[in-house]
Amino acid sequence: MFSSPRTQPVFGGTYWPGPEASNERIGLQVSFLDILGKVANVWETQQERCLLSAKSVTAQLQEFAQEGSNASAQAAMQDDQEPFDLELLEEAYEHFSNKYDRQFGGFGSAPKFPTPANLSFLLSLGQYSSAVQDVVGHDECENAKAMVLHTLRNMSRGGIHDQIGSGFARYSVTRDWSLPHFEKM
Repeated sequence: MFSSPRTQPVFGGTYWPGPEASNERIGLQVSFLDILGKVANVWETQQERCLLSAKSVTAQLQEFAQEGSNASAQAAMQDDQEPFDLELLEEAYEHFSNKYDRQFGGFGSAPKFPTPANLSFLLSLGQYSSAVQDVVGHDECENAKAMVLHTLRNMSRGGIHDQIGSGFARYSVTRDWSLPHFEKM
């Protein structure tokens, strides 16, 4: 995160490669030094615009935090909470099923992340009450479990799994889990 001298957020991101990174290999065009130069230039030439944007982002984050605090306080005070919409589980299953890589497991193409929360959700579908299986479908719940097991097998057999030191790399830069990003989790 790049911030103003008063710690207001100006610009942020999750990852930029260093100057020696092989950008062509992983398909990235902009290095961290490139970003640094661009942010410095924008700060020097458009400082007021940066500060207005920072003020807006800060206000939105404060609003989100306030909404979250209010919602959890209200939920704690209510005895009669709204029933959970089981059809949301079906929609979530459909989302993962549509993105599922049937050949190599996981979801989408490269880069591929292990996403433990998603795998846990899919694995849990078959363990809920029969009401969930009635909405999502028995075969779909079995398929969710199969997707997870197939993904985990391919991850453990691929380069993302550290065969010597154990554990897994943060993600694979290839669709088939063969080339890890060398940042072990």
